[in-house]
Amino acid sequence: MKKQMGAYVSLAAAMAIVGSSVVVGKLMVERIPVFLSSGLRFLIASVVLLMLLFCIEKGFPALTKKMCSYYWCNHSQACFCSVFACCMGFNIRRERKAAF
Repeated sequence: MKKQMGAYVSLAAAMAIVGSSVVVGKLMVERIPVFLSSGLRFLIASVVLLMLLFCIEKGFPALTKKMCSYYWCNHSQACFCSVFACCMGFNIRRERKAAF
């Protein structure tokens, strides 16, 4: 039961992060350009992830060929998501202008 509750808490935390990022994204698009906001978002995420990497792993881990192919697939998916986020930002900006 404790393991299941941990999964529920993790899922709720992930949904809270995703939901808040949509709200923050809408607020950012109103004030700064879409590509700048996307770049800032990825810069902040990269800094946080690198800090976690060095705190937890104490440096870069050794990579095997299998891991490199996995990371390449993951990177391709992330590129698609960043294009999607930029398109969503343009759409939010267009809808805001049309509403007024």
